[in-house]
Amino acid sequence: MTGTSAMYDLQTIGDTLAILGLQADYARAADSFDPARYAEVFTEDGILDASHCGFAVAVGRVDIAETMGNAFRQQTHNIHMTMNQRVLSVEGDRATGFAYFFQRSILKNGGRTEFCGRYDDEYVRTAEGWKIRRRVLVELLPTVMEGYDIA
Repeated sequence: MTGTSAMYDLQTIGDTLAILGLQADYARAADSFDPARYAEVFTEDGILDASHCGFAVAVGRVDIAETMGNAFRQQTHNIHMTMNQRVLSVEGDRATGFAYFFQRSILKNGGRTEFCGRYDDEYVRTAEGWKIRRRVLVELLPTVMEGYDIA
């Protein structure tokens, strides 16, 4: 599948639905404060690049879980929404796509975070199913990190 082709085979439709389900699993893990579950949507060597807001690029499930664990420990409430999702191409065991997102959290210290942007994604089919190989957060509105400790 490439672009807006009107013809899709059943494999491509199934792959697209599985990738869109992966997006929902990602958001659910974030809203559940579950860093291990969050990291499981990535490949073992997956990359989470949120460097636009001061985070180090996290590489691998362990690093991703540690990075998100630090974030989740600071939060009392969180909402994460993905929308306008599109799988751009599926070619064999690789795919690309994007989704727009909005995330807001309230921190234990009274601070708050807000992120609004787009995920630019690379996906890979693994023995565990489709996983995110690389996710780059592209900032579309100014990021708010009042009281957040990046450490």
